[in-house]
Amino acid sequence: MGVRERQLSWRNPLVVRWRREGRGPAGPRADLRNEFRPALDRLRPRFIDELVATRSLRERPDCRERLTHATARHIDSHGLSPLSAIGLGRGLARVCAE
Repeated sequence: MGVRERQLSWRNPLVVRWRREGRGPAGPRADLRNEFRPALDRLRPRFIDELVATRSLRERPDCRERLTHATARHIDSHGLSPLSAIGLGRGLARVCAE
């Protein structure tokens, strides 16, 4: 699944729910160009640094099992919604080396 498809799989259920409930997202819409994009640009190097720092963990044979358990603990401890849990799982799907 490509990036666009993952984005739509996250967004579309929210849009359907908002329409069903007769409302939109709470609060003002984010300014994607001036707020969201710069925030992502600041985070990108940190993500890359973390990938480099965790390379040995991601190459371990038990990486998937450990990641699955850690993800489940994170979902439980933070009370993530099913939709957020799916998004997290999809976002982490390619973290472990093949």
